[in-house]
Amino acid sequence: MRLMKIIPAIDLMDGKVVRLTRGDPSRRTVYSNDPLEVARRWVREGADALHLVDLDATLSPPSSPSLEASNRAMIERISKSVSIPVQVAGGIRSLDAAISMLEYAYAVVLATLAFRDTHALTELLRRYGYERVIVALDHADGIVRVHGWRDSTGISIEDALKHFSALGARRFLVTDTLRDGTMLGLSEIALKIIKEASEAGLEIIASGGIASPDDVKTARDAGAYAIILGKALYEGRIRMDEAKAISLL
Repeated sequence: MRLMKIIPAIDLMDGKVVRLTRGDPSRRTVYSNDPLEVARRWVREGADALHLVDLDATLSPPSSPSLEASNRAMIERISKSVSIPVQVAGGIRSLDAAISMLEYAYAVVLATLAFRDTHALTELLRRYGYERVIVALDHADGIVRVHGWRDSTGISIEDALKHFSALGARRFLVTDTLRDGTMLGLSEIALKIIKEASEAGLEIIASGGIASPDDVKTARDAGAYAIILGKALYEGRIRMDEAKAISLL
């Protein structure tokens, strides 16, 4: 049986480690002014990988070049300084931007670009393989949203999984945007998605609302490939050693 991976999130805004509630920048909590030390802490505590999110790039206008976002230098520094895989998300809006990031990060997480540019997605999958190209399916009540969660695609999670898996994607980050940063626990929709997708041979990284060790166990039992730990980890509701122990059961 494959062990579920534990992946802490490091969300960056203005060079600081923050967490937002439901993606709202006006509802942010700053946890550290030293992202590199936070990354090193999670490595010391046994994280399997790190999930780095450039929130400034995510929230910038669509026409803004993602490589000029203020947190890219720090993301590159963290990626080169830690001994575990780093997956990078946020404002990756072109094939060139993704390729540039994959020079130092293990994986890129694509959301809007995957929907907008099929060629870019399939080219990245061809060059790097599905392990290094993660498709993000951010959803509200099971309907996928893009552009920093602002716009609905009108496409269900189920249909999106079928579409992208047919293109060669196998690893998906599924975030319940209505639960993200709320510590309300995993939704029934999220658990259904994890179970059905894992049974179909897809790898689901679960995110959004995870609040307690029980949620870690529930995600594992549903078949999640990995979980993202955010606010609950920073607030001390879940300890890394607890999450790791549950993933090993």
